[in-house]
Amino acid sequence: MIAKNYYVFKNGRLARRSDSLCLKPILANNDNDEVSDFKIPISIPVENVEDIYMFGENLLNSKLFSFLSQKNICLHFFNYYNHYTGSFIPKEFIPSGCIQLRQAEHILSLEKRLAIAREFVDSALFHCIRNLRYRDNRGSELRQEIEAINALCEKIPNSTTIESLMGIEGNAHRIYYSGLGKVIDAFSFTKRTRRPPQDPVNATMSFLNSLAYTSCLAQIYRTHLTPTMSFLHTPGTQRFSLCLDIAEIFKPLIADRILIRLFNRKQLQKKDFHHQGKACYLTTKGSQKVLKSWEEELQKTIKHRKLKRKVSYRTLIRMECYKIEKHLLGMETYKSLKAWW
Repeated sequence: MIAKNYYVFKNGRLARRSDSLCLKPILANNDNDEVSDFKIPISIPVENVEDIYMFGENLLNSKLFSFLSQKNICLHFFNYYNHYTGSFIPKEFIPSGCIQLRQAEHILSLEKRLAIAREFVDSALFHCIRNLRYRDNRGSELRQEIEAINALCEKIPNSTTIESLMGIEGNAHRIYYSGLGKVIDAFSFTKRTRRPPQDPVNATMSFLNSLAYTSCLAQIYRTHLTPTMSFLHTPGTQRFSLCLDIAEIFKPLIADRILIRLFNRKQLQKKDFHHQGKACYLTTKGSQKVLKSWEEELQKTIKHRKLKRKVSYRTLIRMECYKIEKHLLGMETYKSLKAWW
């Protein structure tokens, strides 16, 4: 049975029932609880769960968290505006002191850190160019943007500081976003806005980027890597910065392709968004449309050139983590993913 993510929008009490999970309705209302909009408990077969994403007003208890730890299931929380607020991560599934020491060593050495960080940026821009080239071949007139990003890519091998590398990445993404504005037909998109997003495209992009971040976190958790120790982004407090590093690869490869498809096929429309002042947010139905496309994309498979078998996009994220592990151990030089299909 293929494990998959579960997305919970209903208000209820998520609890353990026997050796599985169940979302139970909240029948009595008080000052703190939201009454459920369903009456019959919903069973969630735990053998089929990869991670759980919580979007509703839910009640949880310590018994549930203990059970999730036993089953190695991560719990990700989003607020009313679909902003990612945090995760419950079970205790380290397969901890490795050796990997942690090597990870710290590669961060403290600028030369070693740059070698990995360059790969993240190189892969990210490769996939940005790939998206633009695909649309250019279909008449979107994006050669100017492609050439400009290509010119920035040539500077990556000569970057000598993390700051200069981040500068290349930032400038390339500004050009890339201007190109996306020519590609997306249904809504106007002129620039990237965050906190809050100010239009439907930015709202959807922010949500998809959060999903990419949490998907990377879930796969890092299932390896020996420590998610708070990063190479491109500065390690800091209150964030899993390695997820930001690895998400750079998969945002243009997965999230942006979904973004373009949802708008150009008119799967997302004005009714799927609501405005609050200058901010724009997805409605619940809009979020569900995005999540459906996201889950379908993660389960898609491609024929892997080395393994000679089909692997899913979700598996590709975990394989990227394994490649970093091998690099840290000196088994092979890390070469970031560049889509060949």
